[in-house]
Amino acid sequence: MKLLTHAAFSLALLFFTTKLPGQNVVISDDPAAIPNSSAMLDVQSVNINKGVLFPRMDNTAMNGISNPAVGLLVFNTDTESFWYRTTSAWTNLSSVITVDNTLTGDGSVADPFGLAQNSATDGQTLTWNDAATAWVPSTGPWLTSGSNIVYTNRNVGIGMSDPQAPLHVKSDIIAEENTLGDKGGLLMLDKNRKERVYLNHIYSPSETRLRVEVYVPDTITGIAKVQFFKNTDALTKLVEFFQGSDYGTAVSAAIGVDQEDSYFQIHGGNLGIGVNNPDAKLHVRGNFHTDFDAKIDGDLSVLQDVSIGGSLDVNGTNYPSDIRYKKDLRPLQYALDKVLQIKGLHYNWKIEDYPGKHFTTDLQLGVIAQDVAKVYPELVSTDKNGYLSVDYSRFSPILIEAIREQQEIIEKQQKQMDLLSAQMAMMQKLMTDVLDASSSKVASSAKTNNTIKE
Repeated sequence: MKLLTHAAFSLALLFFTTKLPGQNVVISDDPAAIPNSSAMLDVQSVNINKGVLFPRMDNTAMNGISNPAVGLLVFNTDTESFWYRTTSAWTNLSSVITVDNTLTGDGSVADPFGLAQNSATDGQTLTWNDAATAWVPSTGPWLTSGSNIVYTNRNVGIGMSDPQAPLHVKSDIIAEENTLGDKGGLLMLDKNRKERVYLNHIYSPSETRLRVEVYVPDTITGIAKVQFFKNTDALTKLVEFFQGSDYGTAVSAAIGVDQEDSYFQIHGGNLGIGVNNPDAKLHVRGNFHTDFDAKIDGDLSVLQDVSIGGSLDVNGTNYPSDIRYKKDLRPLQYALDKVLQIKGLHYNWKIEDYPGKHFTTDLQLGVIAQDVAKVYPELVSTDKNGYLSVDYSRFSPILIEAIREQQEIIEKQQKQMDLLSAQMAMMQKLMTDVLDASSSKVASSAKTNNTIKE
């Protein structure tokens, strides 16, 4: 307003040199023109397109004006802009408000500083004041809700020019502490007020944790949580998964580092690896490897291969053998002949050639897998590298049948030997009888001869 007053006053000085107290003056191409009652000088262009020329000069001429009055207005041809005089300096009129500069208001005015569209009404323009309220025009993309402003129908990008989501941030995000019941909330993700996730920290002064929680809408009751703990004397779990409204209840899984917490616990007390429904304390489906001793006080169920480089000490082994498990029963044949094709050998392992197998230096005894494969291929398995292994435990029924077949041979031979022995005894008896008869006949003949001689 001060700027316009200075400009009007300068125009009056340019066109009039006489004083006209108490009158309004109009300069116009219309003889019937009437000056505006609020202006001392009113310049109008009704029928012709012309403007007003102010004094034009370069920087040197402007700065050479002697004792310029406050409010003096000139057009600087070097900067191609209007300049006005303040108490101590010339000021570029166009630098007061520019697109790339800050808009500065007068802090001494009675009303708060504001911005508005031409058609804005009270309560709509963006405004700052002591109450920290803000308004935006209802015709724009930003709307208000109390002291909040809302972007209605587009994406908001921070750090990029083409946001791909309602809020797209290309940088780090720092979330200060919020409050959710007795928990310090950091971040909340909410979808339709039905799927709400909180990222919280600091459950109590004595314990430090970071917790991811899923909550019932409009409550602070947790229904599922994942916790990450700071390891302390009182709390040794590192990660805990559970259901319920508080930690330590309805534990589904936990990973710890000390004493009873040195485990990975699955809901129900069973741990499954490679299987989603474990039916034992440890249920592993797949390969299992350990470089140290393994002690099992209960049952061990292995569904696939187990490779042991050292000795296996057990108090007993059991194999499923109930006839109710089996079908297609048929006897083994020619077991003895096949067993005779397999050689039992003493040998030592090639430790240097196969260090990864963890072979021992002890003297070994066993068979050659290639020989077994020729007669009993079902006892031989091949690994992914083509090496053969023999299931020695399954030799038992083969040896049983081989002994049975051998026993049948022995019994048959025994019968034959018994028959031969009986036949020999009979022949011996016949020979004895013949010899006895011959002896009696000789004796009788000799007696007869003696009688005749007499």
